[in-house]
Amino acid sequence: MVSVLVVGFARKVYLIKAYTRSTYWLRQSLFSLLIFEEISYLTTNKFNFLNYNSQSELNFHNSSFLVESFVSFNILGDDAIHLTPYLLISAFVFIFLYAGDRIPFFKRFSIISLHPFVRVGILCFLFCDSGFLKLTFSYLIRNLFSLSIDFTIISYELMELLLYIVFLMDIIIKSFPSLSENSCKSKNY
Repeated sequence: MVSVLVVGFARKVYLIKAYTRSTYWLRQSLFSLLIFEEISYLTTNKFNFLNYNSQSELNFHNSSFLVESFVSFNILGDDAIHLTPYLLISAFVFIFLYAGDRIPFFKRFSIISLHPFVRVGILCFLFCDSGFLKLTFSYLIRNLFSLSIDFTIISYELMELLLYIVFLMDIIIKSFPSLSENSCKSKNY
């Protein structure tokens, strides 16, 4: 994750020219926040007044408010589907990263959304432990077949690693556009 920031800072002048100063700094700030989230284990039990976190750390990803259901409904059987802030935020981030450059309002933030060459990498999120497809398959198996099977397609830690590789490839392609342009050119014989 640090390498994403390093490449961003190394190519700062080019990225600000290609995009905008404000979106460049927004991107760098978001990735700095992700780094803090990754090293937040250093804050374990340092903030005793904070009991909102499941691991007593100062971070967002383990916050109890993210998993509290604000709406529940049943589609199949008695197994309820719970809408949580985590689910809504994840859906928004997934859509933004995958299709942000195609949605008119988000085009100005194209430095943050993924380049078309690497956006397929975000699909691994759908299959991780808390991904949409894994949750959907689990729900259908539980309710249609009355089976309680706990399975893992992609562990959360592996998914994070894959996403960090995707983010690194994304900033390299955006920072050095000649690399992607040369790979797409066909030779005329």
